[in-house]
Amino acid sequence: MQARLEQIESTLSQLEKHVGELEIKESNSQLQKLLSDLKTIFSSEESISDSDKDALHTINSRIITLCNDLAELKEQKKRELSTIVKNKKKVGMYNQLK
Repeated sequence: MQARLEQIESTLSQLEKHVGELEIKESNSQLQKLLSDLKTIFSSEESISDSDKDALHTINSRIITLCNDLAELKEQKKRELSTIVKNKKKVGMYNQLK
């Protein structure tokens, strides 16, 4: 179980790195791997020790932080795109008035 948890932590670190660098394809690949590894752990018959529960709690916290960061990034990009569209409309109207 410990080896699987270490693999999950490694995958999560890679996912965080790719998300931070806005590498979408790599992030998606790492996310799929992370989900697969988590499914393997939770579908196994093996019992989860207290130390494993602590490790899973840490992994969960990191995933929540990553999701919050992504939601914030999404809102930021949404605002930037909205500003670009508004500016483009203004330029279009200006060009029509010329």
